[in-house]
Amino acid sequence: MWTFIAGVFVGSLAMLVTMSLMFVAKQADEQRGYITEAEGGEWEKRKRG
Repeated sequence: MWTFIAGVFVGSLAMLVTMSLMFVAKQADEQRGYITEAEGGEWEKRKRG
């Protein structure tokens, strides 16, 4: 019985960690996208100016 409970606990913990890692990675990707976009905008302005 205890091994089953421990297994479920560890399984859900692993799932939670995986989900949060994926979420963090997605957030980081979006941040990088915004930064590149901002830099690109600055570069475009400089080129035209």
